[in-house]
Amino acid sequence: MKNEKWFLFDIPQLEKKLKTNAASGLSRKAARSRWSRNSGSVLLETRKTSVRMLGEIFSDFALILLLLAAVFSLFFDDVPNGIAVLALSLIHLVICFFTYYRSQRTMESIARCFRPTARVIRGGKLYYMDYSQVVMGDVILLERGDILLADVRLVTSDGLRVRMRTGLDTYADLEKYAGGAVRPNEHLAEKMVNMAHAGSVIEEGSARGIVTAIGRYTYLAAKTGGIVEESFDDTPRLLRSMRRLCSKISMISLVSVLPFCILSLVLSYWNHGEVLLSTAFLTALAITVSSMAQLAQTVCKAFFVVSLRALADSDTPTVVRSLRAFERFCQSDYLFVLDGAACSDGSLHFERAVTADGEITRYDVLSPSAKVLSRLVALYGMAEKRSLSVGVDVSEEFREPLDEFCRTCRTDRGELAIRYPKLFYFPGNGGADTVRFIEDGAQRFIEIGFDDFLDGCPTAIVHGSERTLLSEGVSGLKKIRMQAIAEGKRVLSVSLRNAQDGPRCFVGMLIVGDGTEKDLPEKILHLRRMGITPIFFESACNENSVPKLPSVLQKLPSASADMLKKENATITKTFGRYMRYDGVREEEIAFLMSYLQSKKKRVSVLSFSDYAPSVLEKADAVISCSAIRTAFSGYLDQEISSLETDGVASSASCLQTVKASADILISRPKNGKGGMSALIALRQTASRCQQNLQGFFGYLLCAQLIRLIAVALPMLFGSASLNARHILVCSFLFDIAVLFSFCRNKKTNFGKRETLDFSSSFQNYVSNRRAVWIGGIAASLSIGLLPYFMEWLGWIGPYLYKVEFCFSAILLLHIAVFCELRYGGIGEAWRKKDVLALFFGTLLFLMLCFFIKPFGLLFGVEGNTLPYTILSVIPALVFIGVRHFLQARQKKRNQ
Repeated sequence: MKNEKWFLFDIPQLEKKLKTNAASGLSRKAARSRWSRNSGSVLLETRKTSVRMLGEIFSDFALILLLLAAVFSLFFDDVPNGIAVLALSLIHLVICFFTYYRSQRTMESIARCFRPTARVIRGGKLYYMDYSQVVMGDVILLERGDILLADVRLVTSDGLRVRMRTGLDTYADLEKYAGGAVRPNEHLAEKMVNMAHAGSVIEEGSARGIVTAIGRYTYLAAKTGGIVEESFDDTPRLLRSMRRLCSKISMISLVSVLPFCILSLVLSYWNHGEVLLSTAFLTALAITVSSMAQLAQTVCKAFFVVSLRALADSDTPTVVRSLRAFERFCQSDYLFVLDGAACSDGSLHFERAVTADGEITRYDVLSPSAKVLSRLVALYGMAEKRSLSVGVDVSEEFREPLDEFCRTCRTDRGELAIRYPKLFYFPGNGGADTVRFIEDGAQRFIEIGFDDFLDGCPTAIVHGSERTLLSEGVSGLKKIRMQAIAEGKRVLSVSLRNAQDGPRCFVGMLIVGDGTEKDLPEKILHLRRMGITPIFFESACNENSVPKLPSVLQKLPSASADMLKKENATITKTFGRYMRYDGVREEEIAFLMSYLQSKKKRVSVLSFSDYAPSVLEKADAVISCSAIRTAFSGYLDQEISSLETDGVASSASCLQTVKASADILISRPKNGKGGMSALIALRQTASRCQQNLQGFFGYLLCAQLIRLIAVALPMLFGSASLNARHILVCSFLFDIAVLFSFCRNKKTNFGKRETLDFSSSFQNYVSNRRAVWIGGIAASLSIGLLPYFMEWLGWIGPYLYKVEFCFSAILLLHIAVFCELRYGGIGEAWRKKDVLALFFGTLLFLMLCFFIKPFGLLFGVEGNTLPYTILSVIPALVFIGVRHFLQARQKKRNQ
């Protein structure tokens, strides 16, 4: 459709032009027929290209050298070795690229959950959907905090004030009016007062409008090309540290092996040995690459991403914007909770009902007064649902408890719909909602609200009929009301009028409470045991959008602003004594955060609103609550899309400005999921990822040490027992299997968290595993020395199977190292499926080498005999024995 001056159209003309309805919107069928992929988006997604990913993989310079050396070796009569090395290197590249590509696309898809969503009316119902699904003619609702990604002609507005994006980095604060007059020849969007344009943020007020342009056809996209989404660095600090350490280990390995290569060449030349220049050079490069600098980072990053996808795809999804945010939350020491969003579901729930006859105790057999109450509540619900005044109004919080009450009473709404076909709903502005209905030819009015109606009710429904309400009855009902309020409940009063301005007749009260998460104190203690301390702040802000902390948290050690002032104490001075602070200012919370961060503590913040922006800016990770429904699709391109959501969910979703800047989104608690339970699951997943990564890194260091000694030592004797292809089998294939086994670990230890840096912490990391390193050195020395010792004793005859023995011994030794570090010993590991799979897979590989000659020649293996097979187990036993001996000795010394 050509570009029209929509600001000149009045609403009836606009409805006719766009074939829509300002009240009920488009039908779902009409909206589907108008949708097109070619409309584009105002947001320009930053996607990493395949070429760039491949370039980052090839940034591992040692791998490039290995590929070149393998190609050159094909021209120097070392064809089997060159083919094997080239094949293993290509397998490494394929695994790297495939894993990197999928994890990158998945993270880009998850990040889309942080995009703004539109509240669209279609067929008289309200839907929450991604702006990519919005079409021209849709009726859209706007409220404070919304980020608009379409051009909208305003139909109604109430104090609307927007921050309009006029360029890439320029903004203008403007007031908008649905009925504002605009000159016909106007070209400046800033002066189109009855239009709200894409890129605008709703600062104040609310509005309803009709979409006139979407995607690349909007004013902002035509002028600037669109808004480029911020690109996040998805590589956590832990993985970057691991990459740097692996690279340094590679260089150390290269520097260590090259002298041995040169010396072995000299000795081999003097003693007429078997070491060739190409073999020595390829072996040195294979040891350098075997630290898996690039592959380890790529696969470990993929493991992090798989964990995040599992969280996002759960029943109550938790969405993490980036791996950096995931890591920062894992390492957080404190969680500042600025409101009660994560402690309650944001909805009121029916608990009990009271009439002038007393509390309703049986809902299967209702008293006459209870029947009147249930009938009026059902009429209210029917009228409210028939109304097209969907949007920002006070009735939204009434809906769920009233529906729950009707379901509990089993009210026959079908019979009521026949008896009362005409119902008229009038939403209250901060007071009681009103419903008009006709009964026996006379108009009657139902009023429902949180106001205290008792003083204005001279009559009440008693035993099903209207009677005078005595002062004793008023006092008793007020007592029930005050007691419920003291318990932290809210009371919905229901009254009936015979005339719009006539006296009220009291019908009943519904006592409702917020959906506080079950076992909330126990979950808070659980978080503390996991190493993160929640600190709750009750806001002094009176905004309705800020959920209050539930009354159950009043039992926590608490302090108020008045108490601190009376004691003449600062919040930092008393910090540690209290877990809840009431009425403190934003400046004090920000100061406390700066104080903790100066002490090298990490602080995450959970906030539903934007009333404390300075606190959110300083936080290490920002968490908020949102109504999230996601669906993954695709195979290589992992796509995630928000599904259309029926009903009103504004109470469950944070402001879109907060959502767009948050690092983590969780769902509000419901049915034992979301809320603090989601934070516990997130903390467990984050800690488990870091713990498993540290365990694999310990294995990698020990395996690299073993390979270094087992390869270099025989070279001194002029014999290259193991060469590049054997090293790469251990590193590229065997180590990947070990990594995936570590990734499957579900257990989490919330002890002291270690960091991987070349500093005192890395020295401690190595020192704490001294028994592993010594055991690895002893075992790898035995690989090179044991056959010569046995040959000297004359027990096995001539040492004929050097390569076969060393290859099988080093593979079995890798399994022993894996079992000790993953499960703590062979006794615990032999029943595990991954260990059995690794062990029997290794035996199958060796049997293929021993019995299929072409396959064996590819890896320089021709066969083996029983004595050598038995001997190959001894290095693994040496490692286990030395490690357990040193551990027992250290344990006795500590005692």
